Amino acid sequence: MLTPTLIAIDAGGTKTDLLWAQPDGQVLSRAEGQGINIASKPPGVWDETLEDLLERAGVNRETVRVACAGAAGYTLPDRRAMFERLLQEKLPQARVLVLPDYAIALEGATGGAPGVLVIAGTGSIACGRDREGRLMRAGGWGYLLGDEGSGFWIGREAVRAALAAAEGWGEQTLLQEMLANTFGSADCGEWLSALYRTHNPQSLLAQCAPLVSGAAEQGDPLAERILTRGGSPGASGGADCHAPAPAGRLPRLHGGRSVEIAGGADGAVPSAGGGEPSAVEGRGEAASPHSGGGRVTGGDAADVGLACSKNT
Repeated sequence: MLTPTLIAIDAGGTKTDLLWAQPDGQVLSRAEGQGINIASKPPGVWDETLEDLLERAGVNRETVRVACAGAAGYTLPDRRAMFERLLQEKLPQARVLVLPDYAIALEGATGGAPGVLVIAGTGSIACGRDREGRLMRAGGWGYLLGDEGSGFWIGREAVRAALAAAEGWGEQTLLQEMLANTFGSADCGEWLSALYRTHNPQSLLAQCAPLVSGAAEQGDPLAERILTRGGSPGASGGADCHAPAPAGRLPRLHGGRSVEIAGGADGAVPSAGGGEPSAVEGRGEAASPHSGGGRVTGGDAADVGLACSKNT
């Protein structure tokens, strides 16, 4: 008799993680591949990426009884349904659950307890659960309408500042030279060409975010202000805008006990969400991701998958 197993998938915009485990939490294997935001990537990319991950992880598909995926781009119902069907085709014996990527991240960070999670990666979102178990979110609107304080936002502000400095009306900054090295040219036209020709300008701009941290560490005042704005309720597309950063838009979560921070940009922003007292009560340690191998110790889709496997 085959031993039942489960699959957990974290399908983000930057990368996709797949974990294969037993119901007792013993990790069998894991694999990582390219991001498959289901709102922006075509279904063919989902298919290729998932097939590659399942093959590289050596998954015995006949044994999989639960497959839980947290998907970036979940808010589009037609794409969500297509993604769910694709997973069901690849894992016909499994109960398939597709959830928002922020929901599985919150579960992994807080273990189901009241709290708030601020995710600052290529994009940004804040979500929380109160003592009554109600799930709330703020942000996650994508780069056209939001993503304040994210890697994309920080990188975009850096390029905008450097362009203004190059034109002579903006403040001089170390970011000019740093961006010239990154793009391989001091010609700002080359920067624009690279950004407007790529199919994924968000990721390219997010790769510029560490430059802002580096410039700030060297005492560049403009870089310091970008990071401060990115981590404050006033984060926005311009200095005269006052739309609150995602965490500042959450209603008060009575009984909240921690604020967890995750995502590739969390080290760049000094205080993601500004630690708004109106949004949360208390502050805990930052969430830590899974370590490689061993047993599932908390985090992301694996927690939801484990819970579901006990009821299957």
